[in-house]
Amino acid sequence: MINDVALSRDRMVVCYADDTSLLDVGRSLDDVSTLMQASMEVAADWFSANRFLLNAEKTQTIVFSLKNGKQHDCPPVKLLGFMLDRRLSWEEHIQGVCCRLSRILFLLKGLKRCVPAAYLRMCYFAFFQSVMAYGITLWGGSTHVRRVLLLQKRALRILCNAEHLAHCRPLFIQEGLLTVYGLYIFRSAVNAFGDLEVQPVRGDSHEYGTRNRLRLDLPYCRLGRTQSSVVYLPGKIINKLPISVRSLPVAALKRRLKHFLQENPFYSLNEFFECDSALESFNSEGNC
Repeated sequence: MINDVALSRDRMVVCYADDTSLLDVGRSLDDVSTLMQASMEVAADWFSANRFLLNAEKTQTIVFSLKNGKQHDCPPVKLLGFMLDRRLSWEEHIQGVCCRLSRILFLLKGLKRCVPAAYLRMCYFAFFQSVMAYGITLWGGSTHVRRVLLLQKRALRILCNAEHLAHCRPLFIQEGLLTVYGLYIFRSAVNAFGDLEVQPVRGDSHEYGTRNRLRLDLPYCRLGRTQSSVVYLPGKIINKLPISVRSLPVAALKRRLKHFLQENPFYSLNEFFECDSALESFNSEGNC
């Protein structure tokens, strides 16, 4: 359960389970530092008044900023299993994911010699894909995701008992597995599909019958970091899909989209956004 309590325009408290996060917004580092100090004092007073103890050793602080300079450097912090760096590039988090996946690769190599192929496939979903999929809608648009794809290819070659440098696209299709990019596209599209009714479309701003009037009206994003974030990419993915799929039930959309991504293993998001010919087959799949 998530509770957002807005204390002021520049300060917000976000509570999730037993974790409490304080968010302060300022135009300069000095402003943010002042707000952070004031927030910590307010939090300490509240905990003390309610007979709780604030553990200073477990309290982490970070300043999110794209500016360069030693004064802006902050070590990454861990929140709910995610490693957050100050630029929100997700590099630290993906590095941690890759470390975990590398250990699971060693496990899969050992299991391959003593369990049937069907059990090995179950282990892939239970250990490898579960780690790869955790929170992927947040970090799946990062430029560092390719490192995860390389490890996924190694896991796929273990499942298929293929050569060390075997071409993996046919193996993804053969096994019916989604690449890490396909998994990100699938989950982002399904999540965005549930909010389509409240999303503005381009036709809301004019009365002309233009070709793209039913496409989502995405907000203008000046920074590339924002364009690859969870606030922008899901809408862009929905705009790439045929308009006709929006009238489908969620279960039908999931089935159709998953089948399309299984038949078209994407090695990058750019491949998906440039796959006009492949999307024609998606539009004509019917009730597959």
